[in-house]
Amino acid sequence: GGQRRALPIFTWASLLGGRGRIVQAAASRGLALLDVPYREISDAPGLAAECARVKAMGFSGKLAIPPSQVETMANAFTPIPADIDHPHGVLAPHTRAAGGRGG
Repeated sequence: GGQRRALPIFTWASLLGGRGRIVQAAASRGLALLDVPYREISDAPGLAAECARVKAMGFSGKLAIPPSQVETMANAFTPIPADIDHPHGVLAPHTRAAGGRGG
């Protein structure tokens, strides 16, 4: 009858291998990648920590369940000036060597 099955419990460790393979596949094709929603809706510190982990892995963002998660995610995935300045610093000598043509 009408019994609902419990949702499976996924831990960070149990999803790590799959996440890694997905990140590699997306990166090899130049695709942005969104991680699965964080299910602990009222745990903003946990969400922020998970966002930091998946950002470090190469994810572009994360799917939200309730709108209340969006601000935490935006704060985690919005680049800070250092994120933007570093690539420019790496490319600057090459650009100068190429006569300002960038390549």
